[in-house]
Amino acid sequence: MGRQASAARNDLEHMLSDEKEQPKALPLSLLEDITDGFSENLQIGRGGFAVVYKGVLENGTIAVKKLFERLDIPDNKFNEEIRCLMKVKHKNIVRFLGYCANTQGEIVDHAGGVVMADVRQRLLCFEYVPKGSLDEYIKDASNGHDWIKTYAIINGICEGLHYLHQNRILHLDLKPANILLDGNMMPKITDFGLSRCFDEKQTEAITKNMAGTLGYIAPEFHSGGDIYTITKKSDIYSLGVIIIEMLTGKKWYPAYPDVDKVLESWMNKLGKSQRVTQLKQIRLCIELGIECTDGNQANRPDTPDIINRLGETENARIMTGVSSLTVPQVQRALEKLEDATKNLLPRRDIVHLMNDSAEKNVTHWQGAAKNLRAAQECLNDNHHIVAVESGPSISVEDCNLREAQECHNHNLHISAVESSPSMSVEDRNLQEALKLIKDDLVGVIGIWGPGGVGKTHLLNNIKNSLDGNTTFNYVVQVTISRGCSVEKIQTDIAQQLNLDEFRKDSDVQFRCRIIYDFLKKRSFLILVDDLWDQIDLQAVGIPYPLGIENQLRRKVVLTTRSRKVCGQMEVRKNIKVVCLQEDEAWQLFKEKVGHETFSYNPRIEDLGKELVKEMKGLPLALVTIGKTMYAKTDTAKWEYAIEYMKQSWYVKDDPLDMERVVFRQVKFSFDSLRNNILRKCFLTCALWPEDQKIPREMLARCWIGLGLVDEPEIKSSYITAYNLMGELSAACLLEE
Repeated sequence: MGRQASAARNDLEHMLSDEKEQPKALPLSLLEDITDGFSENLQIGRGGFAVVYKGVLENGTIAVKKLFERLDIPDNKFNEEIRCLMKVKHKNIVRFLGYCANTQGEIVDHAGGVVMADVRQRLLCFEYVPKGSLDEYIKDASNGHDWIKTYAIINGICEGLHYLHQNRILHLDLKPANILLDGNMMPKITDFGLSRCFDEKQTEAITKNMAGTLGYIAPEFHSGGDIYTITKKSDIYSLGVIIIEMLTGKKWYPAYPDVDKVLESWMNKLGKSQRVTQLKQIRLCIELGIECTDGNQANRPDTPDIINRLGETENARIMTGVSSLTVPQVQRALEKLEDATKNLLPRRDIVHLMNDSAEKNVTHWQGAAKNLRAAQECLNDNHHIVAVESGPSISVEDCNLREAQECHNHNLHISAVESSPSMSVEDRNLQEALKLIKDDLVGVIGIWGPGGVGKTHLLNNIKNSLDGNTTFNYVVQVTISRGCSVEKIQTDIAQQLNLDEFRKDSDVQFRCRIIYDFLKKRSFLILVDDLWDQIDLQAVGIPYPLGIENQLRRKVVLTTRSRKVCGQMEVRKNIKVVCLQEDEAWQLFKEKVGHETFSYNPRIEDLGKELVKEMKGLPLALVTIGKTMYAKTDTAKWEYAIEYMKQSWYVKDDPLDMERVVFRQVKFSFDSLRNNILRKCFLTCALWPEDQKIPREMLARCWIGLGLVDEPEIKSSYITAYNLMGELSAACLLEE
């Protein structure tokens, strides 16, 4: 080995002991020497583009990645990889130590003779990570996959990707095989062969050739188009696949995993002291995995959001630990509670009851820990509204309708229609809303709360109460829902205002002017339902300021699941729609089940009260399940309903959990339909776009065309179809 290689060896050994040292160009002779001439005995990995060897130095070991000589990789691509590697330095990124780009002439056989050819040697050197890849860890069931270790790995991957994105680096080949684990099981992202470095203001790149690994590459790159747009959301999709794979142990799911089943699979692996917090962490991670793999890249979270949400559960873990140390009574209460509930349903008793008991004790000594999740005020989920013209409105969460949706559009979603609460709550909320509408100083009023508590019903009551009232020249009601465009809102408003000069093919500014010119000299009330994100009302054409202006009343009332949205929309007064109290819930449920059902057997009333407790006071659930249990006189069916509902987890003051309870309860009504024909008829409603009204005749034709309704005469087929709609309406799955 020559003098240059000897000096380079010293530099390399110094780099191993000093992390501040920068990567350097390394001579080929040095890399040949420390790998024993690239010996097979020192080979530690092989992929489609390179072989990785162990390089042995006096004070440690490095990894030498030797690209295949036959690969026709342009210089600019190799330089791009080095440029990306030179920029990164993070605990969750494999440390880059140096590179070698060597070209030398060699005599090779060619066309029956010998020629002098340039042979390129391209090598990259990294720190040696001893525990292998995450891919191997997932496959190895013997390691137990304990949650603390798994959660730390997920956190580390997210932090590493967050660091890359902060530095405008897109990995573009994130997968378990490209994540290594060090001696402390810390994950380190590696292999930047497909990575892109963006300029300071660059947010996307266009390419005609998109490479990646099947199963981890985002679906937008499977479209078969001529060009593809690369963004950070491409990496987010891969991250979601990895998270799901770590939690399920499966290579890839054909559809999104069931959250409850994933939680159940982890139950027996968790220790006693942190079980409640760990179950929340598992739930958050699987939900993040699902969100990250959304088919629409705009819906995928970014890394700051992911890091923040993971940080909240980490804070909860820390606080739980503090509580256990400072309040030993809490720990003893948890242990006694677990011993007392071993033979009960594990999900309800270990999570729901333990959470209730723990909360009472912790609140007594440490009020600051009472509402750790209060900052997560109305988290978004995947619920949407589908209206039906003089007929259906639909109710089932998208992940359970995957089969029906794939027949038409992968991104279609349908959801439950909100039902009316009991009269006392209804009257109180309506009275408060009408009072605020009359308040001269209030321009925007917000109605917020989780899905299923009656926000839409309250908005409808407001509109009905003002019919014939001369306070406003016009009362307009529009449904926004997630992803709704300004153009659609303008179209809906223009139709209700009968604006003849309004053209659908005109641009947003022209439409805005038409609506503005019409409303600026009139009193109006705009009712906006199901708002998920902030919208610019002035861009729609709503005249400002709102409130009272030149004797004109300009008011907006909106409903949303998120109090944060209320703040973004400059809501001055808001109404929180909450669940019913137990006595009110019981009265509403009795009304839907019917007196005759309860009078058939005294035990049914006791079972009914127990069932009501499991529905958490949610009006939609009470109405839906109430109608489902109408005329059910078999006590076994009531007992089954109770056990089914007990499996719906619920964390106090967590809107996301409350809405999950709603879904499970509405699905019970779906499962209770008398036959598969009715279920299939209901699922076809997912073929219509979100918020589009479905004419009864069109829905009937759909069922007839699909063979779901098959009568000898066409008239009989329509009659049968309308009867089926009536059954679905009676089950609260469609709304008249």
